Amino acid sequence: HTRYIGDWSSDVCSSDLKKDVRPVFIVGMPRSGTSLVEQILASHPEVSPYGELPDILNIVNHLIEQSNSSMPYPASLSTISGEKLNQLSNAYSKTISSDANKKIRVATDKTPMNYYHLGLIEALFPRARVINCVRQPADICLSCYFQDFYSHQPFSYNLKHLAEVYKNYEKLMQHWKRTLSIPVYDMDYEKLVNNTDNEIHSLIDFVGLKWNDRCMDFHKSKRIVATASYDQVRKPMYTSSVNRWENYKEYIGDLLDALP
Repeated sequence: HTRYIGDWSSDVCSSDLKKDVRPVFIVGMPRSGTSLVEQILASHPEVSPYGELPDILNIVNHLIEQSNSSMPYPASLSTISGEKLNQLSNAYSKTISSDANKKIRVATDKTPMNYYHLGLIEALFPRARVINCVRQPADICLSCYFQDFYSHQPFSYNLKHLAEVYKNYEKLMQHWKRTLSIPVYDMDYEKLVNNTDNEIHSLIDFVGLKWNDRCMDFHKSKRIVATASYDQVRKPMYTSSVNRWENYKEYIGDLLDALP
């Protein structure tokens, strides 16, 4: 993956929302550690966490509805004017710059499935950074299978479907890493829980901020977490979810056979 040590722009202009606050997109498969990563970043006083924003998907739907091109999205992005991209970028920037605290320098959007739209994200936000949350594939798929997403993730009800979605996610992320110019950082869940201090320091470094000790006490944060991991992020780092799939291996042969 791309390992990037951030350099904060010195020519920040207070009237330019895109320069005031850097958007950081936390993506990955559901149940890959995205909520944990956002909770860690949210503990930094210069980070404003926005949870799972619908804005990128809304922009995609808007572009599809307004497109006069015969090419489907995302190929149709090549026909969109720079002026239109600026309009969409500024609208999103107002959302993530609404915090009254002028010290905020990073805003996080923790919508896992935004990994579909990283090409659009790069076009809208050339200063953005992407954190790709990775985890042992069978653990991800089983965790999705055990979690009731209330039909929001219909593939999660079938182990074979989960395996196919995971493989497609992995292929797409490999494509993005080859083609994107914005930095992409793989946040490995197993490394995070086993080497917490080093990994959190690297994470803070990647988003372009100076170290703050509060990030090690992420579990003490009182912020509202409206995802399936609301309880896990209130606990100190633990390793009991690593290789959890091994407890079920005699029942999940179809899943294991289908995974890479």
